[in-house]
Amino acid sequence: MKRQLMQVLFVNVLMFLPLADALAGSPAQVQKTPAETVRPPAADATHAQEIDKAYRQQLRNGSLMIGHTSLALMALEHGVLDVASQDVDVALKLARTLEKSVPEFKSRDTLSFGKLTHEEESATRVFYIPIVDESFMVHGLDTRGRKHEKIRETDAKMIHTHVSLDIRKAVSGLTDAKAALEKKDAKAAETALNGILSAAVADEVIVSDPLHVAHDNLVLAENLLREKRYEAARFALKYASKGFEDYGSRLHDPARKQHVEQMQKDIDALAEQLRKEDPTRLQKAADTVKGWGAKVKKWFGHPSPQHGHKPEPQGR
Repeated sequence: MKRQLMQVLFVNVLMFLPLADALAGSPAQVQKTPAETVRPPAADATHAQEIDKAYRQQLRNGSLMIGHTSLALMALEHGVLDVASQDVDVALKLARTLEKSVPEFKSRDTLSFGKLTHEEESATRVFYIPIVDESFMVHGLDTRGRKHEKIRETDAKMIHTHVSLDIRKAVSGLTDAKAALEKKDAKAAETALNGILSAAVADEVIVSDPLHVAHDNLVLAENLLREKRYEAARFALKYASKGFEDYGSRLHDPARKQHVEQMQKDIDALAEQLRKEDPTRLQKAADTVKGWGAKVKKWFGHPSPQHGHKPEPQGR
């Protein structure tokens, strides 16, 4: 009897041990737990990449939405309602895409915009054109080549800003603008679109490095020149020149200082020729400015000059 009892107890102990191991969780079994509870390192990396990819797409969509909203306002400024409607449709589509992924969005990174300021009589209008990889992401700034005589371009500079979007309000505003344009009510459409821009682009970040200020505004000037917006390009060149002036004042290397001073002179000379709309300079101005920007970019991280800056030949 005792022998039988011992056998039963022994079997029960053997049955209990696997159960205890299961409750404690062996390494093989832990890997089978839900992904959100325990995620293997490789899966963690993939998950982070997916989140970053989604964020970058949101940045792009938000940036483009702001750009098309600005282009719609430019079209309204010139009284071209059908072009404004096209840009509103694109902006609304982008906003609805954003709405599906996130109701509110605030960028942790700054975005680059060409901030253009126009004045017409007593009205001041500001437009934001996104720039990525040193190029406008959206085109059409000439608005079919029309130019309103009363419109003056009073400023153009590169800015860096965080974007904050209540996507639902953006969708609502763009929907209102679309409805207003269908009724040919340009004023109501303008009010709705300005409301979106003023809420989205409010936190401009000051760039303290003068060399980056110079480079950024050369990039903007090049893009404006390719769009044949010569007056706006002159403002961007002015900011680039000021960046070089501030940068030069901090230099102790005579060769680099001379290099910077010569480039500043060439920029100022080009700006003056753009004011006169000298055709001999207009044809190659964008390529010239692009070359300057490329030279400056090489200076980042190099305290001393690599090659001297040769004066640009000036047209008569």
